[in-house]
Amino acid sequence: MLRGRSGADLGGPQRRRRQLARHPDRAAVAATLARHRLQPGYFLFVGTLQPRKNVERVLGAYLALPAAVRAERALVIVGAAGWRCETLLRRIAAAQADGARVIWLDKLGEAAALRHVYAGAGVFVFPSLYEGFGIPVLEAFASNVPVVTSSTTSLPEVSAGAALEVDPLDEGAIGAAMLAPVRDDALRERCIRAGPRPRQRADLARHRPCHRRRVPQGTGALAPFSPTLTCASFTSTRPITRTPWAASSR
Repeated sequence: MLRGRSGADLGGPQRRRRQLARHPDRAAVAATLARHRLQPGYFLFVGTLQPRKNVERVLGAYLALPAAVRAERALVIVGAAGWRCETLLRRIAAAQADGARVIWLDKLGEAAALRHVYAGAGVFVFPSLYEGFGIPVLEAFASNVPVVTSSTTSLPEVSAGAALEVDPLDEGAIGAAMLAPVRDDALRERCIRAGPRPRQRADLARHRPCHRRRVPQGTGALAPFSPTLTCASFTSTRPITRTPWAASSR
């Protein structure tokens, strides 16, 4: 039995592609969120906790968001502990001890629960340093959740121009991209509409691209994100103010 990064039974490739094309029942989503004490609209990361997943910068970016945003929206990290994650786990524990709304779910039990957690997210954050493919990005698109991802490796091709792309080494850019769809409803809807449709997601899941494809200009696809440019027709005039976080949370 195949089990994924959340400890959930993922089934085979055919089952995985069918799941990408379906939307979960709203009542089931609400029940799963209540079971894990999650309030809808959170920032979500899904993946094994290891250095290449870049979770430490996601955590740092979240802790630097305005206090009002953090009070309203938690950071939910879903994934099993991987190699060299000791420092990250200490930072998560320190942030929680300081009262930050950082939630780590190392096990969900079933694939359906993972889909429910995706469906409850407000923004999916996946600025991985390296990915051979990037199934979590497609899972987020399938749940109609705007995506923040890396402008490197295979991820721009997987997102097909529909995600807010950032330099994964730039924590400030990650934070600004997380904040953009929260502050701008029009941008959020544009990100959701730009996501691959069910058949496209299934095709991507089957073929698994391994290189970056340049998005043609003038197609309506989202442009790579920067703190001032978030998509082809949107320019942010609201700079992000970074909030220092305690050294103990490092």
